[in-house]
Amino acid sequence: MTSQDIKLGGGPLDAADPSGNSEITAAVDSVADQYATTLNDLLTNASGGSMDLAETTVLTTRVQQQQAILEMVQGVAKAATDQVKGLGKRIG
Repeated sequence: MTSQDIKLGGGPLDAADPSGNSEITAAVDSVADQYATTLNDLLTNASGGSMDLAETTVLTTRVQQQQAILEMVQGVAKAATDQVKGLGKRIG
């Protein structure tokens, strides 16, 4: 998915998307859910009490990767929001 593939949305409500959320919101939600799942996997395995070093390293690396991806997507969403806000100020 590229930045041009994401629509800001926020238009009128319809039956397909009654919340009125944009694709950018869905992208952030999706990545946040993946991050939460990865973090939960690490916590679940850690609560077992016996994780070997290799398993711990792999799970910790996955959590760090998901966190980085989430931060990147949130940055794109913030930049898009700021751009729209700036355009709105010029109009109004």
